[in-house]
Amino acid sequence: RKENKMILEGFKKINEEQITRVENTLNISFPLDYKDFILSNNGMCAEGELGITLPLNQEVIAIDILYGIDTETENCNILEWTQEYKEDLPENTLIIGDDVLMGFFILVCKGDDKGVYYYDHAYNLEGSDDDGNTYFIANSFEEFINQLTVIE
Repeated sequence: RKENKMILEGFKKINEEQITRVENTLNISFPLDYKDFILSNNGMCAEGELGITLPLNQEVIAIDILYGIDTETENCNILEWTQEYKEDLPENTLIIGDDVLMGFFILVCKGDDKGVYYYDHAYNLEGSDDDGNTYFIANSFEEFINQLTVIE
């Protein structure tokens, strides 16, 4: 497994209580690998320097931000985005970040579809429409992080 030590800034450190508060507010339990990432990094500012390849069409999505909790940076909080799009999201789903085109990365926390997906709510990708604009990326958050690559 390739080690992904990228020099990317996270947001300010948070504690377990802050995570629990967000979990309770959203009525969602974070998967352990995601909780560990939030505790150690609390998100990440990639600003297009990192990408992820969509398995379906091999399209590379340039990551802008992976959101955190109580970041004090506007538009970088899991809670705000997940609450804003709650009606459009499947149950037990968090919005965990966005790409440079303002599509979202979502984490389905439990159930048959659990994993990380790209939610192209702005229909930026060819083939995205009302019937299909969500693309599978990885079975877990850890798998998602391990698939990130530096965009040259």
